[in-house]
Amino acid sequence: MLYMVVLLSSCAGNGNVIETSGTPLLPDAAVARVTIPNALTLLTVNGEKVPASRSRDSYQVRLVPGPRRLRIAYEEDWGKASDYDWVYSDHVVEVVLTARAGVVYRMGYPVPANRSAARRLAGDLRVWIDEPDGTRVESRQVTAHGLPLTRLISIGAAASAPDAPDTAAAAVAAAPGGDKVDQAEALLAEQDALQRLKLWWKLASDAQRQQFQAWIETR
Repeated sequence: MLYMVVLLSSCAGNGNVIETSGTPLLPDAAVARVTIPNALTLLTVNGEKVPASRSRDSYQVRLVPGPRRLRIAYEEDWGKASDYDWVYSDHVVEVVLTARAGVVYRMGYPVPANRSAARRLAGDLRVWIDEPDGTRVESRQVTAHGLPLTRLISIGAAASAPDAPDTAAAAVAAAPGGDKVDQAEALLAEQDALQRLKLWWKLASDAQRQQFQAWIETR
């Protein structure tokens, strides 16, 4: 029982460090580590959802050595302290990294100087991972619709609601865990903007809906 408690605690991470499949009981020398700026949200590693970071600065993800596909989105709040003004990337990018044990990598992106620059970045997100020797691994775009994707894995909640948008969402909810992101991305790519807005409204919490309505009133 004690072993299970320790394992579950490690899997959850401490906010600044995110564990992925197979890493919680491994020392740093046996895993690869990637330092990620807080504005970049790591969605999945090899198709598996990862815990969200609670860090306000950069955070670090630990990876088992080998080929690793990291899917990333850009999400940053450019509002003032009393208001929210989030900018989300229009698509998700993927970086394929051959992770090596004991190596610390650093993820980077063109850091915007202001909200206008952030909007431009959101429309054409580019991310890279720097190796210790200076080699740079560039990202590629994997989907062009449907952000924010942070809660795509929980799309089943919308599909199970009485006013579920359609049977396609139900099919996504029934898919195996590793397939949910790809199937949800395909679903969103087929929908127009109004359908996507309806879907995200169903996924949003009451507080998020209030924030969205307040934002609409300012437009």
